[in-house]
Amino acid sequence: MSKAFDLKKQLKLLDKSPLRRLFAEFGVLADVPWETLKSHDVGPVIQGWGAIDDDTRRKLEVVLQDVNELADERSPRVFVEDLEWRYPTKRDEFAKWSGLHDKALWAYLGMYPFGNWKCRRNR
Repeated sequence: MSKAFDLKKQLKLLDKSPLRRLFAEFGVLADVPWETLKSHDVGPVIQGWGAIDDDTRRKLEVVLQDVNELADERSPRVFVEDLEWRYPTKRDEFAKWSGLHDKALWAYLGMYPFGNWKCRRNR
């Protein structure tokens, strides 16, 4: 069963660094003051969300829903196994993230070709 998804709550669970990278991948929210934004402060992100075109916003919602699903206690073990096999040089970079959501988003952005994630197979 899928976890409940709430955009504001999801954004608050993510560190601003991988979140900024996600939005940069889609070419949106570049005007958010990322450098001065306090950790987990999503106010400016929520304000900018409405200006994102519908198609891009839907794609971002799918990514954030996938990340939410992947933020599970078992996931880091799977990510580490995959890192050791495919990307052993990225293990230290992955290890610096402590939150499950941050680890899941980092894996989504850093380990797999963007848009080619296993969770998307049913969408």
